[in-house]
Amino acid sequence: MLDQIRFKSKMLIAFITLVRDPRKTDRVFELSSALRTRFGDRAAASLSYILDHPAFKKNHTDEYNPRIDLSALKLLPEGSFGRETANFLERNGFEPNAFPLIGSREPLDYLVSRLRQTHDLWHVLTGYQTDVPGELALQGFILAQVRSLFPITLITGGMLHTLIFKPFEAVQTFERIIEGYTRGKQCQMIALIRLENEWNTPLIELRAKLGLPPLSNNETRPVVSAELHRQ
Repeated sequence: MLDQIRFKSKMLIAFITLVRDPRKTDRVFELSSALRTRFGDRAAASLSYILDHPAFKKNHTDEYNPRIDLSALKLLPEGSFGRETANFLERNGFEPNAFPLIGSREPLDYLVSRLRQTHDLWHVLTGYQTDVPGELALQGFILAQVRSLFPITLITGGMLHTLIFKPFEAVQTFERIIEGYTRGKQCQMIALIRLENEWNTPLIELRAKLGLPPLSNNETRPVVSAELHRQ
């Protein structure tokens, strides 16, 4: 009983903090850890379509999760996936390899660690910006690809944040989430792909290979200014 109260209290505090500021990545990690601890077995069962996939099993066995070498990426040709990733990280003021790795060798923990490590790469691939609407659109995309409770939690917190602080943007933000979800359903399963092996591939070609549509006018560049740092 006491453990349940502690769990619910921890979840509530992390969720309220997330609603106030969806950019609090420490709270995101707390939520992720709490949900994984509480619902790990059920989460693994619901994600069996990924965890039992031969490509995922191969990645897991090989412990494939390379760290990002920003200096090397900056030397790649303009327009390549690697160079666009370097541009994205630098223009947003993000540090590569900033997300902590999970030491456990369990398949679910490996998947979570892999999603953390490649989060910014998903931004580059999808073209979604790093403001709140862009992050929520990406969570919609991730929800379609990785059908878990976690992106639903982030979307809920983000929409509450929008309704409280920017209510007139709520409909547009919700439409972006739907758009992200639709694109995620149409795209190949990115969590199975060794994205770091595609550094030299032109981003346009990689997007087409994965089944992503061409970038729209407001997504002509998957790299954006560090808007979050100015707020």
